[in-house]
Amino acid sequence: IDEDHYFDNLSTTSTKAASAKAKELQTLSLTHPWPESLTGLRLGHITRRIRDGSLEVGHLPSRKAQLDAIKFPWGDPRQFLPVPFEKAMCALFGYYLIRGDLFVTEDFVMPGDEPWPKALEGYELGKVVVEIRRLQNFFEAYHTEKVRLLRRVEFVWFPELAAPLNPEDGEATWEDTVVEGAGHPFFQLNEPSVEMIEELQDEGPWGMKDGEGTDEGRNKNWYSYAAVEEYWKGGDITSTGKKRATPDWKPAQWLKLNGFDQLSREHEERYGPDNSLELLRTMEQFVEGDVTKDEFDGKMMGIFQQFRDEELRRDAVAAGYELEPNQDAASIIQMIKDDTNDEDREFLDDPEFQRLVNAETALMEKRETFKRAAESEEEEELAPAAVVEEEIDDDFADDDEEELEYKEAGGGGDNDEEEEDDDVDLDAEVGGDKAEDEEDTVDPEFEEEEEDFGIEEEEL
Repeated sequence: IDEDHYFDNLSTTSTKAASAKAKELQTLSLTHPWPESLTGLRLGHITRRIRDGSLEVGHLPSRKAQLDAIKFPWGDPRQFLPVPFEKAMCALFGYYLIRGDLFVTEDFVMPGDEPWPKALEGYELGKVVVEIRRLQNFFEAYHTEKVRLLRRVEFVWFPELAAPLNPEDGEATWEDTVVEGAGHPFFQLNEPSVEMIEELQDEGPWGMKDGEGTDEGRNKNWYSYAAVEEYWKGGDITSTGKKRATPDWKPAQWLKLNGFDQLSREHEERYGPDNSLELLRTMEQFVEGDVTKDEFDGKMMGIFQQFRDEELRRDAVAAGYELEPNQDAASIIQMIKDDTNDEDREFLDDPEFQRLVNAETALMEKRETFKRAAESEEEEELAPAAVVEEEIDDDFADDDEEELEYKEAGGGGDNDEEEEDDDVDLDAEVGGDKAEDEEDTVDPEFEEEEEDFGIEEEEL
């Protein structure tokens, strides 16, 4: 209920307790009349300005103590302005009228001479401006109306100087910047239904729901996968209106595979761990030596059990069973057993059915045996070839080593020029010997052909 029109909204009070409280206050006001001098005072408006720090009350220990004595409700301390905004706004407006901008140096102090306002003499406006710029994210999250007032006097922000909204969270990452600027990846919907849009508008960052107060989650980085889960499980709808096949990935997996490691961790923290990612993390911990073998085996058994439970859930849903969101495997199995009637039991106990099941099981085992045997034969065939190839490589390696040793052995000498001359003379001698041998050596067949040719010439 609005503080300024409490009794006017008496008829709209939702609960009986609130209605009774309102009537009690109305009766009290008739029994103890309000001071006439305070008629028309907007007390609710003033208390709101005291709570959020617009008025310089909670900043001064003496004034705060007086309100604490009458049990004044201060509200959420996270939204309290550490700088008395209305006093700072008066000083900023005066500076803007005189200087024409708000590029105030950090050491600037309001003077008392003309044309500066006498009431603000000595006010350290430079330090106040630095503090306001540091609280940019705080103003944008909790006090948007004050941001609009600062824009009217052309106040300049420097985002690189702004402190994070929650200092304990550290500096904003690039993923935080993406979410702030473009929204969460799972909110990038293509042709969503009207009902989904209305649900997001109702539960999203545009206001309160069911009396909830405004908090840091109700700004543009607000995110709820539950609101879009149905859309992504059904498959992304393209611009042509066709649905693709149901995706086989999970939200945390998709985020990690697309480079959003931080968003993937946040999704797991909010909606439960992802078994596949947990499996990878456990293997990494074991390789790095962070867990022992017994701890590794225990974690792996738990993860594989969760995989089997998920498979059971999928099979049960495919068979037409309606399951609760967090229903365990034991209750699902009991549900299936309870759903089995006498006719089903007779069918399961039928000898012919049992024979077919056993035959199918035996066939599957034979297929697996043949597959393993084929793999073993292939490995045995490849083994000799690998050995021969290795021996060939070793022979080539030995030849290379011998050639290298020979070159190293014959490559030394004190006079390289003499060796070159010797090589030239040797080549010349060898060439001369070859020429002499060629002259002395004559092919017998060639001689016989010459004789035959001479006889024929005489006959002619």
